[in-house]
Amino acid sequence: MARVVITAWGSYGDLFPSIGVGRALADRGHDVRLAVPAYYAPLVRHERLEHHAVGPDIDPADRDIVARVMDPLRGPEVLIREWLMPKTEETFEQLLRAAHGADLIVSHPVTFAAPVVARVLGVPWVSTALAPMSFFSITDPPVLTVAAYLQRLRRFGTVYGRLVRWMADRATRSWMEPLYRLRRAHGIADDRNPLMDGQFSPTMTLALFSPVLGLPQRDWPTPTRQTGFVFYNGDLAVPPAFDDFIAAGDPPVIFTLGSSAVGAAGRFYSESVSAARRLGVRAVLLTGGSYVLQGRVQLAGAEIGTANPGGLGTGNVYVMPGGGLQWIRDPGQLATKQSVLAQAGLRTDTWSTPVGDPDVFGLLLGAKP
Repeated sequence: MARVVITAWGSYGDLFPSIGVGRALADRGHDVRLAVPAYYAPLVRHERLEHHAVGPDIDPADRDIVARVMDPLRGPEVLIREWLMPKTEETFEQLLRAAHGADLIVSHPVTFAAPVVARVLGVPWVSTALAPMSFFSITDPPVLTVAAYLQRLRRFGTVYGRLVRWMADRATRSWMEPLYRLRRAHGIADDRNPLMDGQFSPTMTLALFSPVLGLPQRDWPTPTRQTGFVFYNGDLAVPPAFDDFIAAGDPPVIFTLGSSAVGAAGRFYSESVSAARRLGVRAVLLTGGSYVLQGRVQLAGAEIGTANPGGLGTGNVYVMPGGGLQWIRDPGQLATKQSVLAQAGLRTDTWSTPVGDPDVFGLLLGAKP
């Protein structure tokens, strides 16, 4: 059987697909190592997978950093130039050690050292895309937050798509200089932007998202296989109080942000409660943490109601500490909801779209459509 090294970096939404793939490979008898930040080691080992620490180190609970990274204008540059690129040499050395003896490396969109490690070791690698945006297709271009006004040009078809692609490449190419130096240091003549074409493997790319989010396009790299979502969600259980809340009334509307975006929620949850009350609907808030002061539930400075013993149900509002839909064990559990209003984090998309009820996704940095 093969020795496979899977490397990933980012939030739980980035990590969980890698664990899911790794667990599936291990169940088929393969030797799987996950090369991910040390923060995630307990979760990886809980799934009986080998962990190798590959940075940069990360703490998804650091809300100050998350807020900077989620900034709609400067967030991507902060993430890459201030966080990832300064650690390029270090992460290369860490991954080189983790991949020693591997038969295959599976990369993530921002594990930029992985293709270099694969070339140095002479090992094939498979790239992954967690969202259609990774492809920057000219026939299905993404919306650029910093230039959303360009959307009016979509009627020009591939001319608009080429413009979006050119702008993204030009804006980000200089951010990647440490990686270009790493390539040159190892005799690799490749000046492609690793945020664009340079992230894709000649062996295969796995598109780990549903066709509901994006259909295959003719300019996707060859070969690419669209697998759909990876339905792995850890070892999380639904609190009994949640089932009690669901059984007590009409199906609720679920308000949530992704596992990172909860750190930059602003007034999302307090405004969500206000909207639910105006509409006369019950609400579930997936908050990534809540604040209970003297028996009262408060979010973003807005009081929601009285905390019930054994849970945070507050009449027509239920506050779930987790962010995203990580508490879902089976998509059928979402049959009890009217709709989802969410930031399009990967796990939210994964667990909400199969049910078929109306969903509204808002976009922040890292949102997946």
